[in-house]
Amino acid sequence: MENYLLAMAVFAGLYALMALGLNVIWGLAGMVNLGLAGFFAVGAYASALLTVRLGWPIPVGWVAAAVAAAAVGVLVALVTARLRGDYLAIVTLGFSEVVRLLASNEIWLTGGTDGISGIPGPGRAGGGAHGQGQVGFGGEQGAGDGAFAGAGRRGDDQADAAACQRHSRLLPLPPGEGRGEGSHTAPA
Repeated sequence: MENYLLAMAVFAGLYALMALGLNVIWGLAGMVNLGLAGFFAVGAYASALLTVRLGWPIPVGWVAAAVAAAAVGVLVALVTARLRGDYLAIVTLGFSEVVRLLASNEIWLTGGTDGISGIPGPGRAGGGAHGQGQVGFGGEQGAGDGAFAGAGRRGDDQADAAACQRHSRLLPLPPGEGRGEGSHTAPA
């Protein structure tokens, strides 16, 4: 429950930051910039790729994500510097759409629509049978637990084992593969 509340607080903070960004651009400056989701995605993917694939520490990944999003923002600002009104909205919406399409189609980089799994969580040690201390999406095969088709934060080994056992009763396994120690074999 504590992990859930922490995750919801983090999401609420991230969405509040995005709302503040919209308020500054749209509310105070009067410019309709629809590219904020694209900048958010650039920063999120930069942080995820650096921490998962290159093993960088989480705070360094956050700083690098801010730098990457800012650099892309400077490039977009150079292109849109003289645009106003509907034209700015169209170009920035196009930018966000290009980022979305790249994230969806460049599977080698972003994992496509499945995303990047195994993103480390702050303040928790990594490791464990189910990737303790990691956040991610996708299926996994537990040691003797059967198939688990869940998604989300993985950190509580007892809850994960119980979920694996619940799901292993629902998901068919190939003939001859068991469902863990001391359990029956899946029918053909």
